[in-house]
Amino acid sequence: MSKLFTPIVALFLVLSNPQDCNDYKTGTFVIEDESYGGSVLIRTETHQEEIVEKLGIHSRFDLIWINDCKYALFNGSVIKGEDTLPRGKKTDTVFVEITETTADGYKFTATSNFSDFVSDGVVKRKK
Repeated sequence: MSKLFTPIVALFLVLSNPQDCNDYKTGTFVIEDESYGGSVLIRTETHQEEIVEKLGIHSRFDLIWINDCKYALFNGSVIKGEDTLPRGKKTDTVFVEITETTADGYKFTATSNFSDFVSDGVVKRKK
């Protein structure tokens, strides 16, 4: 009986604790990255600003949520610093999918419609 009970309890816990991405739709967040020092993300309902202090870059993107855990960044512009954004068509979009949430952040996978770009990372809520 206990051999059957353990998988059922585990399945119940997974199903009863669904991923909640709503906590991360707005706010200030941090992506830590050793190669460039990381980024600060400031996200509102319609925009995301990204600040990379070590590189002196401050960018802004329009943002739309595709579903509860996936959003798109497009129409990027540089507010401060050297413009290192790839310039292409107005339809160039980066898609970010939240793949796992935690108490203080989330894991994501980012792709785009203009290259083979794929990036996985971790975002933490800025304290």
